[in-house]
Amino acid sequence: MIRNRVGGRQYLVTWLALVALLAMPLSLAAQTQISYHNNKYSVQDDVKVGRQAAQEAEQQFPLLRDQDARDYVERVGRRLVNAIPSGFQHPEFQYSFKVVNASDINAFALPGGPMYVNRGMIEAARTEGEMAGVMAHEISHVALRHGTAQATKAQATLAAQMRGAKHVALADGIATATASGKPISAQYEYEDGKLQLSVFIEKDGGFSEIFVDHMTGKVAKIDKITGGEDLKDAKAQSRAFAKAKVTLAAALAKALAANAGYTAVEVTPMLEGGKPVAEITLMKDGQFKSVSEPLS
Repeated sequence: MIRNRVGGRQYLVTWLALVALLAMPLSLAAQTQISYHNNKYSVQDDVKVGRQAAQEAEQQFPLLRDQDARDYVERVGRRLVNAIPSGFQHPEFQYSFKVVNASDINAFALPGGPMYVNRGMIEAARTEGEMAGVMAHEISHVALRHGTAQATKAQATLAAQMRGAKHVALADGIATATASGKPISAQYEYEDGKLQLSVFIEKDGGFSEIFVDHMTGKVAKIDKITGGEDLKDAKAQSRAFAKAKVTLAAALAKALAANAGYTAVEVTPMLEGGKPVAEITLMKDGQFKSVSEPLS
């Protein structure tokens, strides 16, 4: 699943907020060097990932229908986007700004440009500048493409850990987890200093994470999913897989048959245009690629 040289990002946050709201002289930009992280993904990949995540977000969160609030956030957001230095402008990105009808103080932006601001943050901000500062922080992640850069780093670490290590096939992990419930996603990951195979399952309206021993293929641990990002992900996967007529194992088999020599390291159901697809990440010789297989 797609999961900061701080100085550069923090400077871009300050740059965006000040240029947009205080007309800071452009000559100050030369005082701090901002650069991208290593990123193997294309700009179009950011757009695709963000579009899929936005569809899921708008199924999870209630959007505020207050046109005045939406116009206000849109106006501030556009000024921030227009203030992004030219070297970090991506014409392919489609910045959008929507208000979530929630009282907690929060805002988040997705790769490629979709951004969501909670009503609670608008109400808590004492000045427009305070809200703009939070929005600038989130937009900086988009402009610097941190989401896919972090995925690039995570994949490099995963490849290094899997190289030469004994590991069962992802499909075997799914088969093992089936005894505990309906698998709705699976991935190899490197967390807490160790390689692990994680499978999300659904059973009786609840969700659990099955950790499969990557060497033996047996269940090592089962954790209930009760909150946080894991629960949000599990619910989104469940919604997508509810429309599926093809199993994850069958989708994996088809993808691997068409990509000889590759190993599957992740499979996640998503909705594209209202239709379920399996987003599958494959690895070969330390290189990764993503493919989609229809589930309907």
